[in-house]
Amino acid sequence: MHASAAQPVTEIAAQAEALAAIIAPICDCELVRSRIKYKVVQEDVPPAAIGSSVKRQGAFFFDTSDDTPIGIVSIPGISNDVIEVAGVRVGYGIDVSNSDVVAFLDELIAINATNSFGDAITSLRDAYVQSRT
Repeated sequence: MHASAAQPVTEIAAQAEALAAIIAPICDCELVRSRIKYKVVQEDVPPAAIGSSVKRQGAFFFDTSDDTPIGIVSIPGISNDVIEVAGVRVGYGIDVSNSDVVAFLDELIAINATNSFGDAITSLRDAYVQSRT
């Protein structure tokens, strides 16, 4: 089904459930899961700030509650302020004790962020700078 991106998520979800209900009598399947995806619209991107690098990407790897592949969140232009400055991962490890990183992780789990299979992430497995250019 297609819906306007201007509609609230709750309205789109209700329409999807209604559609599933009217389809059910004519099929031998059962709705197990629905997913709402928003279409991407290309916009002009302003130039990056001097000294920033979109290639310096932070990668966060999460476990999920299911036996499915882990969840991955990539953040381009990861701040130098969250990179480890001591220990064996100096220069590329993301400091998971940094207060901004802790707040990010707590909020990501609190909002029930999911992997591409719709499985909620439950805990951080590892985090580091993936692209070091």
